[in-house]
Amino acid sequence: MVCSIGTATPTGGVYTIPGKTWDRWTWGQMEGGVWAQYYVRIKGSILFHSVPYTSRDKSTLEYWEYDKLGTKASAGCIRLTVRDAKWIYDNCPAGTQVEFYYDSNPGPLGKPTAQKISNEESVRGWDPTDPSSENPWKNYVPNTGEEVDPPITEPPVEETPPPVIEPPEEEIPPDEEKPPEEEIPPDEETPPEGEIPPDEETPPEEETPPQEEPPKEEENSKKI
Repeated sequence: MVCSIGTATPTGGVYTIPGKTWDRWTWGQMEGGVWAQYYVRIKGSILFHSVPYTSRDKSTLEYWEYDKLGTKASAGCIRLTVRDAKWIYDNCPAGTQVEFYYDSNPGPLGKPTAQKISNEESVRGWDPTDPSSENPWKNYVPNTGEEVDPPITEPPVEETPPPVIEPPEEEIPPDEEKPPEEEIPPDEETPPEGEIPPDEETPPEEETPPQEEPPKEEENSKKI
């Protein structure tokens, strides 16, 4: 947890969180008339609490003090982000021991940091880690000076209706097997056109015997 301490913060020793009613408040008034969230007493005037507010209003954060987290900035209390102060308030009951030590070595996890908010004028009155539903940081987009393209809105995809599945067509039973058509015998060979088929053989005509010439009168008949 990143924090700010002060000149009166102990540099060593173990302390037990007391259990009196006034040792733990969601809002508490500090020295100088300022307010803080989730304060938990460690000893005397040394407390865990958030960065101060100018009034009991979550939108009045002293943002310039918030930017000092990680440095010496308090009178002696342990200043924290709202998220971390609330965690201690919720999880460290009376009787919890708190040990202080001073070492320039931040340990294996290193020294944590917190974001700077002074330049974010529209939201800097709120602690960015405050879980309140009214916290404007939840929807805030930092202005980096660069033009941001508007989000691309894709047209809605038309839903394709499911395909209509038609019932299978009834199978038409095949026709009964038809008997093969009777073969028509080919006509007797016909001669090609133009040719007259020869008549059936006719017997040759009977030869007419030559007529016998009448006998001539004998030349040697005597003339009268």
